[in-house]
Amino acid sequence: MSVSTDGGGSWGPVRFVNQDGAVRTSNHFTPAVAAHDGTVLIAYRSRKEGSVRVEVRCIVSSDGGGTFGRERRLGRLADTRLAATAGTDAFFGDYMGLALSADAAHAVWCSSSRARPGATHHQTTWNATIVR
Repeated sequence: MSVSTDGGGSWGPVRFVNQDGAVRTSNHFTPAVAAHDGTVLIAYRSRKEGSVRVEVRCIVSSDGGGTFGRERRLGRLADTRLAATAGTDAFFGDYMGLALSADAAHAVWCSSSRARPGATHHQTTWNATIVR
């Protein structure tokens, strides 16, 4: 993440907000960001190296992005073997969204799950409301 204090004219240094920082034990992808009145919420998918399990995680800053609390998992784990595919690669899509108000945060994402008999894959849309 990087912060601008002049409306995007210039940007501060890039820093990690996820718990593993520069130590790359997991891949983090398809981020979504929302901000309201000094609170910044970031959600992203996370997958440990070599794992077929994918999590959706969120992390919150209450000081405008200066510091972040601990990561929290949203919803169930997804499985790359059950995801839609693009060529031969698992495809979860870029379907991530966040909205943040004074009272709550709302997240939406897609997750793979076991397909019905005869189908090759199945993706469902999930959402979470996080009361502030």
